[in-house]
Amino acid sequence: MKHVAGSAKIKFGEFPSEMRPEYITAELAQLLDAYSDAAYLAIGAQSGSERMLEIMHREHDVAAVERAVGYLAKYCRKLKKIYVDFIAGLPGEAPQEEVLSQQLVGRLTRISPKVCVHSHTCMPLPGTPLQYMPPGSVGKTTRATFERLAKRGQEWGDWREQEEIARSITELRQTLKQKL
Repeated sequence: MKHVAGSAKIKFGEFPSEMRPEYITAELAQLLDAYSDAAYLAIGAQSGSERMLEIMHREHDVAAVERAVGYLAKYCRKLKKIYVDFIAGLPGEAPQEEVLSQQLVGRLTRISPKVCVHSHTCMPLPGTPLQYMPPGSVGKTTRATFERLAKRGQEWGDWREQEEIARSITELRQTLKQKL
């Protein structure tokens, strides 16, 4: 591809085309470093809870996320950022599962200063399996974690706005339901 592309830039794993963590190996990370022009990569962790990952049909486990971030940090020297997606306020998420996500975030951001949490709030978007679930809300301790990481340059995301959008979607749905 590099030969055919000539001077064109080849980029893999840039948001919104996140990479699946279970497919990232040491060899793939080395190939990305050698041939990709991407300044950053995004991988989808979503949660630090094995149960929540199963519910979301993510097809990866927490260990795959940690391995992937480790490989990318070690072998992808050209990368400026490694974004790791997390969703806060998942429906049915127990408080201890929120803690598991915070712990995973802590472990990942200690791997390298390049690691940056791409934070989201769960939104009940129409046409998705979660469309009729209550709006997501970022818990107090997760909120503090996101804010602490943002000050260090290791968090980026629209979780605050997404909380508001999630509430608006739910309110609109209730209003429409009452009118019908």
